[in-house]
Parts: sequence; C-alpha cells; structure tokens
Amino acid sequence: MRNDPDRARAITPNEEPSTRDEPDALLDRNATDVVRNVHRLAGSAGGTGRSNGNAFIDSAEIAIDQLDDAYEMLRDDAPIDWNDTEWLRERAEQLRDRMSHVSEIEHAVLEYRDALYQAGVMQRRLLRHDAALHRRVEIEKLRVDGTLSREERRFQNRPAHVDVDPSAWAAVKRDAIRRREPVGAHVGQLVVQFTDAGAPPPHSSVRTAEHRFARLTVDDDHWATFRGIAVDARVTTARLVGLVVEAEAVRLGWRAPGGAR
Repeated sequence: MRNDPDRARAITPNEEPSTRDEPDALLDRNATDVVRNVHRLAGSAGGTGRSNGNAFIDSAEIAIDQLDDAYEMLRDDAPIDWNDTEWLRERAEQLRDRMSHVSEIEHAVLEYRDALYQAGVMQRRLLRHDAALHRRVEIEKLRVDGTLSREERRFQNRPAHVDVDPSAWAAVKRDAIRRREPVGAHVGQLVVQFTDAGAPPPHSSVRTAEHRFARLTVDDDHWATFRGIAVDARVTTARLVGLVVEAEAVRLGWRAPGGAR
C-alpha cells in the first residue's frame, strides 16, 4: 500500500477537535465514486488514461488503486492524547465513518472482481462450444463426402475414475444393462450429451461419493471440453462424471439417501 502521510493527517492534541458539521478530509474520497465510475474498472481507455489494450490488466490496475486508496483512508497516525476523552470520541467517530466508506469501496471492487471472473468462465464455455461445433461440422462434411477416415471415426475407450454415490451408480448401471450397453459406453454417452448441452454442472448434496472405475467411450474433443468444464466448476473430472451420473439416476427415479437432493 502507498505511504502518503498527508492522506492520514489527523487532529493533534494541540488542535481544536473538529465538530460533526466539519467533514473529515479523508471522506472526500466518496465510495459512491467507485460505483459511478464502474466503467473505469472495465478497463476503458477513456476511463483509465493508461489502457494497454487488455481489459483484465486495466481493470485489475484500477482495482488495486481503489484498494490502495481504501487502505490509506484507514490510516490514523496522529499523536494520541489519552487524557482528552472528547477528542478520542471525535476521532473514533471519524474513523468509524471512514470504515463505513471503505467497506463500500471494498464491496464494490470485490463484487466487480467476482463478476469479471464469472464473465471469463462464460467466455471460455462459449469458446469451447464454438470449437466443438466447428469440429462436428468438419467431421459431418467429411462423412457426407465419403472421405471420413477410420481415425476420424475413432472413439477412445478411456480409463476414468468416477466419484459417485454408489446407489446412483448402481441405478445407472442397471439401466445400461437393461439397454444391453456396456456401462462405460453408456456413461460416456451421458458425458457427451452433458458437454453438448452446455448446461452448468448438476448440483448434488450427496456426501457419500465413492470411487468407481470405468472405461468411458468418449472422443478426444468432448473429453477435453468436459475436463475444461470441471476446471471452471472447481471440481475434479472424476467428481463431474459422478455428478452427471447422479443427475441421470435422478431422471431414472433415484433419490439420494435421506431424500437430500
């Protein structure tokens, strides 16, 4: 944080304490300015005066400036006269006022940071959907032309760990047997369908997930996209497969133990 003594000037014991009609000079940095100038946080060249063309870097630099200013607003380096109770009360009230304003600044900056992160997640998801769709169009063109090679048709039998509720896994396994499909092929198809749908990861309150192993039939493109979704969702790939399986089990009528879902 910047060290600027002028920003932290306080009343000395030899000065008359300020009254509540005289605003604290440090409060001139009104927190509402952060909200009004939110375009500056977005990295606008007109807003920062020093844009380098990267929205994240520009917005992060502005956020750092805002937090630095907020930090300085909370400095209180004035000599303290512990015998002047009136001055102490006045100074404490001014400090609490600054804390209130700093809290508004902090929340405005952090809310924007969180929104920026979520926007980045959405952008990456859109890019994955775009790449997957282009890839499928290319393969379909080859298929129509009769030039689709065996390599292009290849689906990998991919060893994978699955963290899943055991009863949900059993429900989906029974369904695969009923369909006369290998479990790995059936779960692999669920992974492909989930990836193509572009929906957020299923929610689950299951706390009894256990490790399972399966050879999933999933092509490279879908698997890479699926792993990227797991990263954005901050879960392991094994757990995301488990969430997809549990969502399918719910569709089949399964309920988590205790009815928590």
